[in-house]
Amino acid sequence: MILALVVLLLLLLSRLRLGALASYGPEGIQVKLRVGPFFIQLFPGKKKGEKRPKKEKTPKKEKPKPDVKALLPLIRELVPVGLEALRGFRRRLRIDRLTLHLIWGEEDPADAAIHYGYAWGAVEALLSFLEANFVLVRREVSLDLDYQRDKPEVSVALGLSLTLGQILAVSLPAAVRALKILLRKRKKRTAPPRQSAGAPAQ
Repeated sequence: MILALVVLLLLLLSRLRLGALASYGPEGIQVKLRVGPFFIQLFPGKKKGEKRPKKEKTPKKEKPKPDVKALLPLIRELVPVGLEALRGFRRRLRIDRLTLHLIWGEEDPADAAIHYGYAWGAVEALLSFLEANFVLVRREVSLDLDYQRDKPEVSVALGLSLTLGQILAVSLPAAVRALKILLRKRKKRTAPPRQSAGAPAQ
């Protein structure tokens, strides 16, 4: 019974959606973290009261900087692992919400009409790319031309999410591969130097 409950809990957790929602409009930039059906405001953060004066920190000894040249072979091996993980995330990524409301206006009506056409072409190309490469759940797009305006006004929102199971399915194999590479490099670095064939035995 307990095992069945544990398995059920793991299945439910694997279906939990994690993601983010970013938006821009007259109210400014907002960024929210998604955990299941809930959203947590990340930016702008809540205003804090008066800050207490910070205590003077004792100066710390500078740590030796890593030798980037020596790390290049390691980075060269880790880059394909990271790129493969990114491709895995892209295949599973879902666009939960795409909202774009644009009202185009300029001081010159002729320029406004021309640039409005350019904007429509760019938006259509973007939508074609997103629909061909991602699952697009909700889409709200509107573009209007207003000759009474002297500048454009835009509101945009983008929500992305993955399930916890999808995140683990991509990140765990990548983490195992990266760990194997790190351990192999460490083993080579700590291994004692081999004696040449003609060297006398001690």
